[in-house]
Amino acid sequence: MHSTGERTVLVLLEEAPGGEDHLLTYLLPSSLAPEVVPGCRVVVPFRGRRSAGIVLALDVPVPSTTELRQVASVLDPEPVVGGFRAVLAEWLAARYLALRSETYRLFLPPGTPRKRKRLLHLAVPWPRFRQRLERFILPPEDRERVLTVLAPLAARDRAPETIREGLGALSRLLEILLGEGYLVWREPWQRSGPAARQVTFLRLSGKPPWI
Repeated sequence: MHSTGERTVLVLLEEAPGGEDHLLTYLLPSSLAPEVVPGCRVVVPFRGRRSAGIVLALDVPVPSTTELRQVASVLDPEPVVGGFRAVLAEWLAARYLALRSETYRLFLPPGTPRKRKRLLHLAVPWPRFRQRLERFILPPEDRERVLTVLAPLAARDRAPETIREGLGALSRLLEILLGEGYLVWREPWQRSGPAARQVTFLRLSGKPPWI
């Protein structure tokens, strides 16, 4: 629950887990309020990890009974996708039926999304991940190759280039595993930690109020 006097922000996650946009409402700590404006990038908790997102709107109305989590930090205090860029990103998403997270990323300045390369991270326990791998219809030698190349993910995150080099033509499986949520991207500023407590997010749809 939150009090009616607390400020809120509508955040579009830069990544699209499961192949769909995630627009979520978070509480805005008073310490971060002066830095946050529509179009800036923030770090927010999502499914037990930290994710980057773009602020679409401030002071979004939500029921006081809704349990919200707080924005963790501000990546870019200056708006990187605000004003006409945001309007154009919305138009592209509507015109070409694209994900909003994809169209917004088009307008991020070079070098803004990440200063270092992101890594592939195992999002589920290895036994469950292995069960999913075994459901792929593959020749025995290809199945063994996939298990051998992806097994190191159980111990630590891996660079996608290393994984793709090892899988070769089987690299297409990575997109399937990412889309199904078995793998996720790990940004340089994300840290491993215990799973966060499950809370209810308020999902908003439609165009943000400032367009």
